[in-house]
Amino acid sequence: MVDGPMFDVGPAFAMPIAPARIEAILGLLRPCRLLADVGTDHGFVPVLAVQRNLAERAIASDLREAPIQLAQRHIARAALTDRVDVVLGDGLLALENRRADAVVIAGMGGELIRSLCEAAPHVLLDVRQLVLQPNQNAEFVRLWARQNGWHLREETMLERRGRFFVVTSFERGTAEDPAYAGITGWDEGVLLRVGPLLARRKDPVALRFCEAQRARLDHLVKAGRAVYAPELAGFRVACERLRPG
Repeated sequence: MVDGPMFDVGPAFAMPIAPARIEAILGLLRPCRLLADVGTDHGFVPVLAVQRNLAERAIASDLREAPIQLAQRHIARAALTDRVDVVLGDGLLALENRRADAVVIAGMGGELIRSLCEAAPHVLLDVRQLVLQPNQNAEFVRLWARQNGWHLREETMLERRGRFFVVTSFERGTAEDPAYAGITGWDEGVLLRVGPLLARRKDPVALRFCEAQRARLDHLVKAGRAVYAPELAGFRVACERLRPG
């Protein structure tokens, strides 16, 4: 998952300027013993997490050989081969018996992230925090978490070149997720797409996202696609509720 210019990874640098999505992921990560970055791609997240003392140790995991080799190079250049392990494997299943207490899954679709979590509930038993960054369809991630005992701790939305990206963090909880308490008047499907914490604080990027969705859906409805009318109505309400004041 690369969001901007590549940046150097070496033992001498401190606090590099990283792509915005990587910084957002690290910003939501609490200090942990062992971080696993699933679908690591380039290995920047585990390297920077260890360098910034957010993780004592880390795992860079990917399904494909090419990203693994890239991650290995970056880990070696950062002189962290003794603290960041590289694992070739399929999703969370690659972490069996490793007992990571924090997991990052970033740069994939929301449906794929959900399927990876559903495929390995036993691996998640040791995990205390999840930081998930879906490239699209964030509602699948939020709904899975809500139905499986993961409470939404924080979320942020980024906009880059007309595209919107959400970074979410979850921790284990009991009963109903308090992030959704007291939010009324929203279409549930739209709220899952926007995010309850973003809705609660009237996030300006979330407002721009809703305005873009409203414009897209309005165009479809005017073109005769009446099936989108309910969703359009939901985003119209969302825009009203997200405006300041």
